[in-house]
Amino acid sequence: MFFDDLFIEEKDGVFTLASEKQFIECLFTEDLVSSTNEELLNFIRDDFDRCGCLEIKNKKIISHINCAYTIFSIQKLKVENEQTWSDILDVFRSIPVYDFTLIENANDPKLQMEEASRFTPIRKWLKVFLGKDKFNLLTDYVLDYHAHSGFEDDIYCDAPRKFITQEEFKQTDISKEIMNLINEFTLEEKTALCALCESLDYKSVFLPIAILKGHITKNEYVSARMVIDGGVADLAGVVGSNNSLHQELYGSYKQFLSLCLDYSALENSFSKLKSKILVGEDKTTEFKKTFCLDVKTKTKEKYIIEACIKTIAAFLNTSGGVLYVGVSDSGDIVGIEEELNLLFNNNYDKFLLNFKDKLKTKFKNYLHTHIEYNLINAGNKKVLEVNCTKSKEAVFINENDFYVRTNPATEKLEGKELLNYTKHRF
Repeated sequence: MFFDDLFIEEKDGVFTLASEKQFIECLFTEDLVSSTNEELLNFIRDDFDRCGCLEIKNKKIISHINCAYTIFSIQKLKVENEQTWSDILDVFRSIPVYDFTLIENANDPKLQMEEASRFTPIRKWLKVFLGKDKFNLLTDYVLDYHAHSGFEDDIYCDAPRKFITQEEFKQTDISKEIMNLINEFTLEEKTALCALCESLDYKSVFLPIAILKGHITKNEYVSARMVIDGGVADLAGVVGSNNSLHQELYGSYKQFLSLCLDYSALENSFSKLKSKILVGEDKTTEFKKTFCLDVKTKTKEKYIIEACIKTIAAFLNTSGGVLYVGVSDSGDIVGIEEELNLLFNNNYDKFLLNFKDKLKTKFKNYLHTHIEYNLINAGNKKVLEVNCTKSKEAVFINENDFYVRTNPATEKLEGKELLNYTKHRF
């Protein structure tokens, strides 16, 4: 069979890959190849075209090349499995202390210069991200870690600087900052990160992070990857002449990278929401159970509407942000179904019209320029997603009430505090 013999079946907003006879399971687990992200499922299906003739065995597709199906299987096996992903995060906490992008392993000075040159883009980004002092400290950690592990050139073994164990490094601010960055990844980005780190034998986490967040180019990534795999001495053109192998490796690395980048870009709103929930409420994220329903009295209440309005105003007056209605403060996805049933006769259009009318009353001049909203599928529930961009003008509620976002709360400013804020902000 070929890729066009596969099709996508939809039921209750969930899309599943199937053949004529059966649903398809993931490569490493018995999970079905299913998602609320239809674009992702089509991407997986269409990518099988690269594989040519396909064979299904025990509900799994047998493929001899890394394809989107393989990456999705990694997602189900490692990223969506809470315990396994926790273990992988623990690995990510320690990788920076020996990350191969911060060290040159070649014995020849000319080759060391070649390695350093190929690592320059990633190091430039890392220095900006961590700051010069933390970057230098991390570099010392890495040099000494490799020296004590027997990987580094003898020049470093005679002058240890700041040796630190992996367990000790996990408690540092550097490790915590990197983990905060990873926790903000979408589900698809986390999966691509995992796939790229596996392909690197977990010798670097900085290189995958940098390319997934657009801080380096594809060519810069592949160039550094050639060093990490230890091929510079033979492949860089400095020493040796194995040009055909160089071309083969470069091409295969770039092809797999492109696949991972395309995969990471296939996030849907549900993936974004789940990533936000993992991080929790902050300066640019707020969760509300309902827009107007008091869940205790089961009645429509003005104060609940006002709480949402204040949050939106605060986002406009600060740095922008996203409000999710249908998510509890603790991050549980409760959906808007109860509110929809009790107040809007299960009519989504009535719910959205009510929401729009309330926004038009309070944000007439900003509704179409700074506020976008839509209902997103969150499993078998619906959540209202309200995206707000930073306003260039001060936004007041009821003419006199002014709100800003302080991490992770909405705060009203008055008097001198209001004057000082608006003077510097607008």
